[in-house]
Amino acid sequence: VDIYGIRLDAAGVPLDAVPFAITQGPSAQGNPQVAWNGAMWLVVYESYSVSGTGIYYQKSLEAVRVSAGGQVLDAKPILLFGIQPSTNDWAVASDGNHWAVAYQGSVAGTDIMVRRVSSTGALLGAAARLLVPATYYMRFRFHLAYAAGVYLLTWSDNSATQGIRFDRDLTPLNVTPFNLIGPDLQSLAANDSGFYAVWHAQQPDFSMAVVGGRISTAGALLDGAGVNISLTHQPIYDSTTRVVWDGATWRVAW
Repeated sequence: VDIYGIRLDAAGVPLDAVPFAITQGPSAQGNPQVAWNGAMWLVVYESYSVSGTGIYYQKSLEAVRVSAGGQVLDAKPILLFGIQPSTNDWAVASDGNHWAVAYQGSVAGTDIMVRRVSSTGALLGAAARLLVPATYYMRFRFHLAYAAGVYLLTWSDNSATQGIRFDRDLTPLNVTPFNLIGPDLQSLAANDSGFYAVWHAQQPDFSMAVVGGRISTAGALLDGAGVNISLTHQPIYDSTTRVVWDGATWRVAW
């Protein structure tokens, strides 16, 4: 299993005649996430690497930078050392220069941690920064976005969505995580001034709706219980819902 990419123009027309290879390394690579820093993309994905003892292979995170022209800039993938990911338990975003990768799962335990990758493809800092200590259960559905000097990381925590903020130097801006909404967050995006989140919520007639709301850089939900976006067009149970900022408006797909 390898990872490929294709670029699209503003009208959705492919810029590449055929998909190009992003990584074709040994073993299997999967579950890619992509973040743009204003000049290039960082593609982070799950792979396998030799364990610290050299005896067995274990899941790991790797990354490569891809230029705006679709050229892979790293002949050798950037290995994010010590991370043992599982699907939906990590996320990547950019502050417009460097990238941050937040994750749960390492050789040391299940703390929620964050590392930075520079625009030159180097790991910044001697070690990852601790954001939230481990507990007796796992957290899921990680989402990460950056707006106006603030990273917002959210995750599903014991049937609710919690969050924590940190700055571009990875310094936490909250002493402890805060409760954001009751349901699991489906997607999180950012513009120059704040964030927008979408989730699924049951309505009074027992139907399901895609609901969305703005989140300030202080971590406050600005639209009460959220705005019903899907109206009579219910999302399929456990379907994938996404939100993006197109430079002028938020766009939600489900």
